[in-house]
Amino acid sequence: MQFDKSYYENLMELNWYNPFEFWYFDFDIWDIKSEELQLKFLCHKWMDDFMKLKEKWEKSIVTTWFWMSWSPHIWTVSQLMRILRINKWGIDTQIVLWDLDAYCGKNVELKKVLEYTERYKNFMEKLWYKNWEGRVIRDQINTIDVLRTSYLAWSYMKDWMFEKAEEDLHDFYTKNGKVDGPMSYRRRTSLSLMIADFLDLWLWKDYLFWNKYNNVSVMLWVDEHQYVKFWQQTLENIKSNWQDSYFNKDLSISAIYTPIIKWFNNYPKQSKSFPNSSINADSTKEEIYDKIMHWEWFYKAPEDNVIYQMMTWAWNYNLNEYRELYNDCANKWAKRELHKKEFADYLISILSMWDK
Repeated sequence: MQFDKSYYENLMELNWYNPFEFWYFDFDIWDIKSEELQLKFLCHKWMDDFMKLKEKWEKSIVTTWFWMSWSPHIWTVSQLMRILRINKWGIDTQIVLWDLDAYCGKNVELKKVLEYTERYKNFMEKLWYKNWEGRVIRDQINTIDVLRTSYLAWSYMKDWMFEKAEEDLHDFYTKNGKVDGPMSYRRRTSLSLMIADFLDLWLWKDYLFWNKYNNVSVMLWVDEHQYVKFWQQTLENIKSNWQDSYFNKDLSISAIYTPIIKWFNNYPKQSKSFPNSSINADSTKEEIYDKIMHWEWFYKAPEDNVIYQMMTWAWNYNLNEYRELYNDCANKWAKRELHKKEFADYLISILSMWDK
C-alpha cells in the first residue's frame, strides 16, 4: 500500500462513508489560514462544528495519543508540533500515552513499555508540552477510572463493530508479526480502552475532572479512520439507551485526520513497529544527516517527496516559508540543500533531548 494522492482520493470518495464524511479545510480557524490547515491536517470530520461550539464558549478539547512500543520518531514530533499549534488557538489539548495498548495490543514487554512511558513524558516536556492547565499528558496504567469506563462501555460495543475496526495497514502489520491477525480478545480489550480514553472526557460523575468537556475532537492518522467510526457507533448506541445515566449523552464529536509521512526502506509509512522505516530518537547524527541529505528518490512533485513531507509537518514554519520550501523542492533549486541541512540540524537538536 502506498499513501499517495490516489490513496487519499479513494479513501475520501469510495470508502463507503454515507453521507460523505471527509472534508478538506475550506475555512480559517482564527489566525490560521485554510491553506495552512490543509498542509498540516489533510482533512477533517465535523471540525467546523467543533469550532462553532468553541466560539460559543462550549468547553472543548482536542486529544491524540502515542504508542509506547518504541522510541519517538518523526511521526511523534510532527503530531506534537500539531498539538502545540492547536493549543495556541486557545483550545485545551491532551496526549494519551498508550502504555497498556502497547502491552496488550502490540505485545511489548510491560517493563519496557513503562520505561518508554516515563521517557516520553520527559521528552515532551522538554519539547514545550508540559502537563499544566490546558495541556494534559497522561498514561493509561495509572488512570483507573478510564479502565472502569472501558468495561462499562463494552455493553455498547457489538462483535461486528470490532471486526470492521481494522486500520488500513492491519494486514501488513500481521504479516510482519506485529499484531494478532484476527480480532482477538486482547485486541478487543486494547480497542475498547482506546474508545474509553475518549468517552471518559464526557462522564457525568462529579468527581471526575473530565466531565467539563462535551465538545471533543480526536486527532489521528487518516489510515486509522475506522477507529472514529467505532467511536461514533459506540456513542450512538449509548445515546439510544436513555435509561443509562452513567454516560453524558449531550456531546459533540469530531476528528482531524493527519496525512501519512512517507517511508524509508520501502515501508508503507514511518512506524514505531519498524524502526528502519523512519528517523527516530535512536538514530545517530550521521544517520539523520545521511537520510535527509541523500535518501531522496525520484519524485514528480513535492507531495511525493519524503524529505519535504517531514519538513512540512515536523516544523512549524509560517505559510510563506512553506511556499518557499515547496518551490525549492518542485524546482530542485540549489537553495534547497541549505534548507535540508537546517532541517537535519533541527531534527538532531530535537531528538537529542530523548537521552538527556
